[in-house]
Amino acid sequence: MPMKFDEILKQRDKYHADNMETMSINDYRAFLETGALIEKDQHGFVRCALSGEMLAVNPEQIDALIEFLKGIRD
Repeated sequence: MPMKFDEILKQRDKYHADNMETMSINDYRAFLETGALIEKDQHGFVRCALSGEMLAVNPEQIDALIEFLKGIRD
């Protein structure tokens, strides 16, 4: 379920994620672990926690998403 704007602001404040450019890698990893950015729902689908948009719905799509992210990393 997509988050409301005020909920997004609370999440950003709670996890000090208002400026990801200045976050340490440890803080970023901790932020990811909270599920405040990306989450796995009750059906096993990977979703954007903020919008509710599905990013991947099965292991093959998760692998493809990981490959895509690795590709844009460089």
